[in-house]
Amino acid sequence: MDRPCAHEQVTADDLTQLGPALYECMAHVIEGSVEKTDRSFMKISKLASVVDGPLQRMSRIIAHSLARRLICPVQGFAAALIDPSHYLEQSCLRAARENFADISPYLSTGFVTINRAMLEQVQDQKVVRIVDLSCSTTHQWQWIKILQDFHSRPGGPPELRLTVVHEDSEFLDNMQACLCKQAANLKLCFYFDKVIGKLET
Repeated sequence: MDRPCAHEQVTADDLTQLGPALYECMAHVIEGSVEKTDRSFMKISKLASVVDGPLQRMSRIIAHSLARRLICPVQGFAAALIDPSHYLEQSCLRAARENFADISPYLSTGFVTINRAMLEQVQDQKVVRIVDLSCSTTHQWQWIKILQDFHSRPGGPPELRLTVVHEDSEFLDNMQACLCKQAANLKLCFYFDKVIGKLET
């Protein structure tokens, strides 16, 4: 059997260090230590620059988010930063969010947990109203899953009305079409209300 070359071994070693380096960086950000976080950022940048791949790109995005989180308390710095969403087409943002949802296991895990909590709270109700205020982080997968869960609920599904707030009208149109089709296939009484806008943070 061929043994991995030295470059492949170095790359593999670097990849295994990326996760712990990100966790370490998060701890320093929570602590508020600029000096420690700076050292972590340098380490992450070095590890992520060995080769270009999904994990490396994701690491750079997470590091970018952590850097923004670190300077948020310094209002002047935070206000001076450019928000990429102000300069990108909605189609680009839509594609980026879809790609992130596809590659991140944490979103689907979070959706499952949230859905389970909601199902427990409304297990005996005949009419359910849900308002999704997650805006740019919302994803139709979560609501497709809850439609399926309600369909298989003991005692029968409720009448469900879902209201979603989002700044992208085309995204809302696509979500409405997808969810209404799914509800029709499952023979559920389902209403979708869309609110075009975003919440100030």
